[in-house]
Amino acid sequence: MREDKWRNAELAFPAVAVVLYMEEMNTWSEVDGYFNSRLLPADPVLDTVLDANAGAGLPAIDVAPNQGKLLYLGWQD
Repeated sequence: MREDKWRNAELAFPAVAVVLYMEEMNTWSEVDGYFNSRLLPADPVLDTVLDANAGAGLPAIDVAPNQGKLLYLGWQD
């Protein structure tokens, strides 16, 4: 259903398709924020490492905390 809505809007009104896409991305950001706030405790060590990386001029290529947690859980024995 979502794909049909996207395809029809994109064909008829490309600007509407962009708005629909942005609304969808905003929804995902809100969902991520909700889960992060409830499932991931604050991590001062991680914050320190990220600050040190930025201070050293390293590119921000790290994964999001929720993705890191999922990777960690997936690789446990």
